[in-house]
Amino acid sequence: MAQSEITRRKKKKDDKWKPDVEGHHEDHHFNLNADEEAIKNYQFIIHVDDDPTKDPMYDQKQDLLDECKKLLGTTLSGKRPLNIAVLGPPGCGKSAFLNTVFASLSNDRWREHAKHGSFSSIGKQVTRRLKSYRKEVYYKETDTVLMPTFIDMTGFENEDSELNRELLNIILKGKMKENELLSDVIEYGKKYGGNALRMKYSSRPVYKRVDRIIAVCSCNPLSNLPRALFETIAEIASNKVNRSLETL
Repeated sequence: MAQSEITRRKKKKDDKWKPDVEGHHEDHHFNLNADEEAIKNYQFIIHVDDDPTKDPMYDQKQDLLDECKKLLGTTLSGKRPLNIAVLGPPGCGKSAFLNTVFASLSNDRWREHAKHGSFSSIGKQVTRRLKSYRKEVYYKETDTVLMPTFIDMTGFENEDSELNRELLNIILKGKMKENELLSDVIEYGKKYGGNALRMKYSSRPVYKRVDRIIAVCSCNPLSNLPRALFETIAEIASNKVNRSLETL
């Protein structure tokens, strides 16, 4: 599948960046209006054929999507969409992973819905707030399929600590608001302790309880596997209070 080279270009101070698209193949037809819209919304796009049916793997992808849709069900079932939290250490590629998932679940091109960077080797991160991505954000089809809501957030330190446990419980029980800074919760826990943190957030209503977890780590061979964090996630998820959770 042919793919154009995309680069980001930083211009003068206070000027906006825009993608440079080079190497268009003469047989490829790109939607320039869609490009302009993406640039205006500060989205980073990767070009493939604007007609998805020209993708040599198109039929196989449709078969897989159909299988996924059967498992998810529709709004006619009376159920709500699953809330799936994406967890992992700082800078491991959670947001980049989500963007790939969004492209896989839709016939739209790859887009940077979840802002991300290339920080896996130094543990930095772009996402700092709890951010939900509903079906309407990434799925372009107008059907009744219960496509899940994905929840992105700041990375967790690779440790089995009381603070990490309390943070995970707060998130999995849906006690954090949309766009809330995880760093504020961490600072409160460090200042007043785990018991105070638990009491403060236990009195909150449930905003978005997590149904499933996807644990992500970097494929960088220089990065250590976050065993302590993953073991803590597995333990918290298997707690009888969260017993309906599944970790992938």
